[in-house]
Amino acid sequence: MYYQKYSPWFIWIFLALIIFNTAFHVFIFITNGIWVWLSFLPTTIILSLFAYVFRFYFVFSDHEQLRFGYSLWAVRIDLADINQIEETTIRWIQWKGQGWRLKSLGHIGCIIGNGPGIHLILKTGREYTFNCDDPRACIRALQIEILNDAQEIEAQENLVANDLKSVNTDAEK
Repeated sequence: MYYQKYSPWFIWIFLALIIFNTAFHVFIFITNGIWVWLSFLPTTIILSLFAYVFRFYFVFSDHEQLRFGYSLWAVRIDLADINQIEETTIRWIQWKGQGWRLKSLGHIGCIIGNGPGIHLILKTGREYTFNCDDPRACIRALQIEILNDAQEIEAQENLVANDLKSVNTDAEK
């Protein structure tokens, strides 16, 4: 199993804008005696929603799935759907920014900055590229899980074959 959790730097921009918006409206209220709800509430709600949605970035691999993305906006991929996986170096300039990025309709990136990452090609042809602090460990965890699945299937087939042999030998006696 592999797990990584990271708080993006731009979350602080959302929080600073919320504080500034609140201070600005308190200043208007103190100086004019008028509370401007129509400009305060929508702005604060939208900024709070963005801060909540993007509060952390994660990469998680368990027995059957690979998940990556932001807290409420993530991708979930079954390991059986992965055709190819490779380590890559990500440059956010090549993706024209950070966050969820499209190079084409079939190639999606979850970019949080420059550095190491993973490039996936699914059996459907769709490609994903995302940042990962230790891509080798993540790929190794995925390969171990795939190998464990293959070993489990082989063990079950061996049990079935042994059961059939014991049934055949009992029938012959």
